[in-house]
Amino acid sequence: AGNWLALMEAYLIESGSPSVEPAAATAAGAQGQSLALNTGLGFQVPEPRSARGAFTDQGAILVVDDDETNRDMLARRLRRYGYTVSAASSGVQALRLARSQQFDLVLLDMIMPGLDGFQVLAKFKAEAALREIPVIMLSALDEENGIARCIEMGAEDYLAKPFNPVFLRARIGACLEKKRLHDKERATHEAL
Repeated sequence: AGNWLALMEAYLIESGSPSVEPAAATAAGAQGQSLALNTGLGFQVPEPRSARGAFTDQGAILVVDDDETNRDMLARRLRRYGYTVSAASSGVQALRLARSQQFDLVLLDMIMPGLDGFQVLAKFKAEAALREIPVIMLSALDEENGIARCIEMGAEDYLAKPFNPVFLRARIGACLEKKRLHDKERATHEAL
Protein backbone atom coordinates (compact mmCIF):
# COMPACT_ATOMS: atom_id res chain seq x y z
CA ALA A 1 0.00 0.00 0.00
CA GLY A 2 2.88 2.35 0.82
CA ASN A 3 4.51 1.67 -2.54
CA TRP A 4 1.23 2.24 -4.37
CA LEU A 5 0.69 5.54 -2.52
CA ALA A 6 4.23 6.65 -3.43
CA LEU A 7 3.58 5.83 -7.10
CA MET A 8 0.30 7.75 -7.07
CA GLU A 9 1.93 10.79 -5.48
CA ALA A 10 4.90 10.69 -7.82
CA TYR A 11 3.12 10.20 -11.10
CA LEU A 12 -0.43 11.48 -10.62
CA ILE A 13 -0.27 14.30 -8.10
CA GLU A 14 3.03 15.83 -9.15
CA SER A 15 3.06 15.34 -12.88
CA GLY A 16 6.17 16.61 -14.55
CA SER A 17 8.52 15.94 -11.64
CA PRO A 18 8.25 12.25 -10.74
CA SER A 19 9.78 11.19 -7.48
CA VAL A 20 9.22 7.97 -5.59
CA GLU A 21 9.69 7.53 -1.87
CA PRO A 22 8.88 4.10 -0.46
CA ALA A 23 8.44 3.80 3.29
CA ALA A 24 12.07 2.73 3.74
CA ALA A 25 13.42 5.47 1.48
CA THR A 26 14.42 7.81 4.28
CA ALA A 27 16.54 5.24 6.09
CA ALA A 28 18.06 3.76 2.94
CA GLY A 29 18.68 7.18 1.41
CA ALA A 30 20.54 8.25 4.52
CA GLN A 31 22.90 5.31 3.99
CA GLY A 32 23.50 6.33 0.36
CA GLN A 33 21.90 3.20 -1.10
CA SER A 34 20.12 3.22 -4.44
CA LEU A 35 16.39 2.77 -3.98
CA ALA A 36 13.85 1.01 -6.15
CA LEU A 37 10.09 0.73 -5.86
CA ASN A 38 8.84 -2.83 -5.44
CA THR A 39 5.62 -3.09 -7.43
CA GLY A 40 4.78 -6.59 -6.20
CA LEU A 41 4.40 -7.68 -9.83
CA GLY A 42 7.82 -9.24 -10.22
CA PHE A 43 9.65 -6.11 -11.36
CA GLN A 44 10.91 -2.94 -9.76
CA VAL A 45 10.58 0.66 -10.83
CA PRO A 46 13.94 2.38 -10.27
CA GLU A 47 14.00 5.60 -8.33
CA PRO A 48 14.08 8.59 -10.70
CA ARG A 49 17.48 10.24 -11.14
CA SER A 50 16.25 13.57 -9.79
CA ALA A 51 15.40 11.99 -6.43
CA ARG A 52 18.77 10.22 -6.03
CA GLY A 53 20.85 13.31 -5.40
CA ALA A 54 21.42 14.18 -1.79
CA PHE A 55 19.46 17.23 -0.73
CA THR A 56 20.98 19.82 1.48
CA ASP A 57 18.79 20.53 4.47
CA GLN A 58 16.59 23.42 3.45
CA GLY A 59 14.93 23.93 6.82
CA ALA A 60 13.05 22.26 9.65
CA ILE A 61 9.27 22.21 9.31
CA LEU A 62 6.65 21.17 11.85
CA VAL A 63 3.45 19.78 10.30
CA VAL A 64 0.42 19.91 12.61
CA ASP A 65 -2.71 18.10 11.46
CA ASP A 66 -5.09 15.76 13.30
CA ASP A 67 -5.73 13.74 10.11
CA GLU A 68 -3.00 11.10 9.86
CA THR A 69 -3.33 10.69 6.09
CA ASN A 70 -2.99 14.42 5.41
CA ARG A 71 -0.09 14.70 7.86
CA ASP A 72 1.84 11.76 6.37
CA MET A 73 1.27 12.80 2.75
CA LEU A 74 2.41 16.36 3.44
CA ALA A 75 5.43 15.18 5.43
CA ARG A 76 6.52 12.83 2.62
CA ARG A 77 6.18 15.58 0.01
CA LEU A 78 8.20 18.05 2.10
CA ARG A 79 10.95 15.48 2.71
CA ARG A 80 11.22 14.98 -1.05
CA TYR A 81 11.70 18.75 -1.35
CA GLY A 82 14.67 18.46 1.03
CA TYR A 83 13.15 19.68 4.30
CA THR A 84 13.55 18.09 7.71
CA VAL A 85 10.01 17.34 8.85
CA SER A 86 8.47 16.62 12.25
CA ALA A 87 4.78 15.94 12.65
CA ALA A 88 2.27 16.50 15.43
CA SER A 89 -1.29 15.19 15.63
CA SER A 90 -2.56 17.82 18.07
CA GLY A 91 -2.01 21.38 19.19
CA VAL A 92 -0.66 20.25 22.55
CA GLN A 93 1.88 17.95 20.90
CA ALA A 94 2.87 20.75 18.49
CA LEU A 95 3.56 23.16 21.34
CA ARG A 96 5.59 20.51 23.18
CA LEU A 97 7.71 19.83 20.07
CA ALA A 98 8.18 23.53 19.31
CA ARG A 99 9.42 24.17 22.85
CA SER A 100 11.93 21.31 22.71
CA GLN A 101 13.22 21.59 19.10
CA GLN A 102 14.07 24.38 16.70
CA PHE A 103 11.80 24.86 13.68
CA ASP A 104 12.01 27.24 10.76
CA LEU A 105 8.32 26.99 9.83
CA VAL A 106 5.05 25.54 11.12
CA LEU A 107 2.25 24.28 8.84
CA LEU A 108 -0.81 24.35 11.10
CA ASP A 109 -4.27 22.94 10.43
CA MET A 110 -7.04 25.29 11.56
CA ILE A 111 -9.66 22.69 12.50
CA MET A 112 -8.49 20.22 15.16
CA PRO A 113 -10.05 18.71 18.27
CA GLY A 114 -8.83 20.08 21.60
CA LEU A 115 -6.73 23.14 20.81
CA ASP A 116 -7.74 24.33 17.35
CA GLY A 117 -5.39 26.12 14.98
CA PHE A 118 -6.43 29.58 16.17
CA GLN A 119 -5.62 28.69 19.80
CA VAL A 120 -2.29 27.11 18.88
CA LEU A 121 -1.37 30.15 16.76
CA ALA A 122 -2.26 32.44 19.68
CA LYS A 123 0.01 30.43 22.01
CA PHE A 124 2.87 30.53 19.48
CA LYS A 125 2.61 34.30 19.17
CA ALA A 126 2.31 34.79 22.95
CA GLU A 127 5.59 33.00 23.76
CA ALA A 128 8.80 34.91 23.10
CA ALA A 129 10.72 31.73 22.16
CA LEU A 130 8.12 30.73 19.54
CA ARG A 131 6.96 34.14 18.30
CA GLU A 132 9.50 34.40 15.46
CA ILE A 133 8.59 31.04 13.87
CA PRO A 134 6.50 31.71 10.76
CA VAL A 135 3.17 29.85 10.64
CA ILE A 136 1.23 28.93 7.51
CA MET A 137 -2.36 27.98 8.28
CA LEU A 138 -3.95 25.05 6.41
CA SER A 139 -7.68 24.38 6.22
CA ALA A 140 -10.30 22.79 4.04
CA LEU A 141 -12.49 25.77 4.85
CA ASP A 142 -12.39 28.61 2.36
CA GLU A 143 -13.72 31.29 4.66
CA GLU A 144 -12.54 34.84 4.22
CA ASN A 145 -13.20 35.56 7.91
CA GLY A 146 -10.98 32.66 8.99
CA ILE A 147 -8.20 33.75 6.63
CA ALA A 148 -8.37 37.36 7.84
CA ARG A 149 -8.42 36.25 11.48
CA CYS A 150 -5.30 34.09 10.99
CA ILE A 151 -3.37 36.91 9.33
CA GLU A 152 -4.45 39.38 12.03
CA MET A 153 -3.24 36.94 14.70
CA GLY A 154 0.21 36.80 13.11
CA ALA A 155 0.09 33.90 10.64
CA GLU A 156 2.50 34.38 7.76
CA ASP A 157 0.21 32.89 5.12
CA TYR A 158 -2.79 30.66 4.49
CA LEU A 159 -3.39 27.71 2.16
CA ALA A 160 -6.74 26.05 1.47
CA LYS A 161 -6.80 22.24 1.32
CA PRO A 162 -6.50 20.45 -0.97
CA PHE A 163 -3.57 22.68 -1.86
CA ASN A 164 -1.72 22.98 -5.10
CA PRO A 165 1.82 21.54 -4.65
CA VAL A 166 3.30 24.42 -6.66
CA PHE A 167 1.68 27.03 -4.39
CA LEU A 168 2.68 25.05 -1.31
CA ARG A 169 6.32 24.91 -2.34
CA ALA A 170 6.41 28.57 -3.37
CA ARG A 171 4.82 29.81 -0.15
CA ILE A 172 7.06 27.65 2.03
CA GLY A 173 10.11 28.90 0.11
CA ALA A 174 9.03 32.53 0.51
CA CYS A 175 8.37 32.14 4.25
CA LEU A 176 11.70 30.42 4.86
CA GLU A 177 13.61 33.01 2.83
CA LYS A 178 11.98 35.81 4.80
CA LYS A 179 12.86 34.06 8.07
CA ARG A 180 16.48 33.53 6.98
CA LEU A 181 16.81 37.22 6.11
CA HIS A 182 15.26 38.20 9.43
CA ASP A 183 17.60 35.85 11.34
CA LYS A 184 20.62 37.20 9.44
CA GLU A 185 19.58 40.78 10.16
CA ARG A 186 19.11 40.01 13.86
CA ALA A 187 22.51 38.26 14.04
CA THR A 188 24.18 41.28 12.38
CA HIS A 189 22.44 43.65 14.77
CA GLU A 190 23.55 41.59 17.78
CA ALA A 191 27.12 41.45 16.47
CA LEU A 192 27.21 45.25 16.25
